Amino acid sequence: MDILGSSFGQDIFNPFGALQGIVDTLTAPLIILEILLIALMYITACYTVMLIGRKAGETDDWMAFVPIANDIYRLRFVNAPKWHVFFFGLTGTLCIAIVEFLIYSAFRASFSVAFLIIGIIILLGYIIMWVYVKFQYMTRYYRGFGFHHMLALIYFTPFVAIFKTGFDLYFAFGNSVVYDKQAAVSAYRCSSTPKCSAPQSYSSFPAIGRISAINGMYKDAVFQIGDMEEISFGRENPDCQIVFDQFNTDVSRKHCAVRYNAKDGKYIVTDFSKNGTFTSEDHRLQPGVPVAFPSGTIICLGSRKNMFRLG
Repeated sequence: MDILGSSFGQDIFNPFGALQGIVDTLTAPLIILEILLIALMYITACYTVMLIGRKAGETDDWMAFVPIANDIYRLRFVNAPKWHVFFFGLTGTLCIAIVEFLIYSAFRASFSVAFLIIGIIILLGYIIMWVYVKFQYMTRYYRGFGFHHMLALIYFTPFVAIFKTGFDLYFAFGNSVVYDKQAAVSAYRCSSTPKCSAPQSYSSFPAIGRISAINGMYKDAVFQIGDMEEISFGRENPDCQIVFDQFNTDVSRKHCAVRYNAKDGKYIVTDFSKNGTFTSEDHRLQPGVPVAFPSGTIICLGSRKNMFRLG
């Protein structure tokens, strides 16, 4: 019997043929797995942006998951000018690719050295603007979370930019992390307005905060709150400091909590309720997401029957 001439013998003495068969068999599943991993990474990144957006007071969650809209959504965190989107994120990458294509096409059509030089100058100018816009955004972004603005340099440092992802995850999923949009926005204004005053010192804010009842069950009552002290609001809940009776059905058992930060004079409000915690402008807080408000802000518990002024 001729073993070497049989297909069995050929498989034994031709291992590369068997290996090629295994590769061919696994190619399709591996491609599907790669696509799923890319989709998972994209959804995770967008979900992280959405959570950060909620802390920044944004309500259009869908924008975080849509290309280009994602760039506009992130620029809202610091109230950046709308034209910045052309030098930012995926939109900026697409724009710079279009610029490069137009320069290359024009050069191929004319073969003019002068035109090539002009094209290179335009491209360099675009890259400089891209870096400028990104740096402006990152400095305000980190300042909004209470970090030093020069931390933005990690985005432009080789082998260190990966830490940006770690910071984003911390900002998004950290329950105690609060985004101060006013600090980020004022930083943007200070950078372009020479007469902008310096940040207020710690001593300019009172060491003890105040929560004043405007109407409802505690009308005209004033509650004092110490630095980093937390006061909870709830209905028939002995664990809360401000307790409502059974007739205040708009108030949940644990409705919300307020913490005062004497360092910047902000009141950090976290909603836990079913009926919602609103500002006087009818902006509803995202449940479980701490939001920093300046002194003078009015919050409503479930409805306008129980309103409190912070500060």
